[in-house]
Amino acid sequence: SVVDALIEVPGLKVTLEHDDYDYLIPTALMTFTKEWKGQSRDPVLESMAEGDPPIFLGTAGPEGGIAVVPVNLRDGEAEIVAERLRGILGGG
Repeated sequence: SVVDALIEVPGLKVTLEHDDYDYLIPTALMTFTKEWKGQSRDPVLESMAEGDPPIFLGTAGPEGGIAVVPVNLRDGEAEIVAERLRGILGGG
C-alpha cells in the first residue's frame, strides 16, 4: 500500500523489492529522481520521526533513498506510514 500511495508522486521512483539477499521481506524503496523538487531524504526522515506517532524509516542505496521495511508493522499501520509520507512528500 505504500508503493500504491506514492507511485504517482512526481520525482519519486517507488518500487517494491524482495529477494534472497538484500530484501528478505517485501520492502518499499523510494528514490529521488532528477525531477524531484521537494525535501531531501534526511529532512523527510526527521519529519517522520518527529511526528505523532513517530515513524522511523530506513535509508536505501548510495543515491539517498528511503526504505519502508514492514517487519514491525501491525495491521493498518502501513496505511498510516503511506499517508504521512504522502503529506510530507507532497503527494496528498
